[in-house]
Amino acid sequence: MKAIVFAIVSAFSASALAAPASAQTEAPNVFKTVDKCTASGCVITCKNNLGAWERVDQAVESVTTINYPNGNVRFLLDDGTKGKRTLVYGPNNLACSITGHQ
Repeated sequence: MKAIVFAIVSAFSASALAAPASAQTEAPNVFKTVDKCTASGCVITCKNNLGAWERVDQAVESVTTINYPNGNVRFLLDDGTKGKRTLVYGPNNLACSITGHQ
């Protein structure tokens, strides 16, 4: 089973950058999911502006997806002892998928 979110890479407002992450995740209508990765890892693949699917990134342990009411989507990628990364996608409604999760 793969999780589908709708997003595209874009910048988001300076106010969103200034707000602490905890304030954003506690806002009403925020949808959050956590996908634990299989041994091969989780892979995030998104459609580009031309409609072709491209591999965006991969995580070792888990991918947390946070959907905000303004249309932004944040992927928190956990690589265990190697650290964590964050990807932020804007509200242009292109599809992304996460594969390789439990």
